[in-house]
Amino acid sequence: MFGKNIGEFNINVVFRNAISMPIFQIGELVNHLTDDYILATQNDINWNEIRGMKNRFAHGYYDMDYSIIFDTAINDIPLIKKFIDKEIHKLMG
Repeated sequence: MFGKNIGEFNINVVFRNAISMPIFQIGELVNHLTDDYILATQNDINWNEIRGMKNRFAHGYYDMDYSIIFDTAINDIPLIKKFIDKEIHKLMG
């Protein structure tokens, strides 16, 4: 809907919210993973960074760096999706 335009992201609050809320939700969901799972997969995913970003959204959104949010959406979320797809495939056998 919005494309991958950081200029539009910087000026469009709807675009920012559409990106930010799912990132926040991912961080919240990480809190429900077991410590054993996080430890076993820590070389694949930096869970602490995900939690940290969620905490910044929750407690300091007013001064978030939009370029970091945009970079996360464009570069990090596809890596997380790839990891999740791999994990689901392992579960499905």
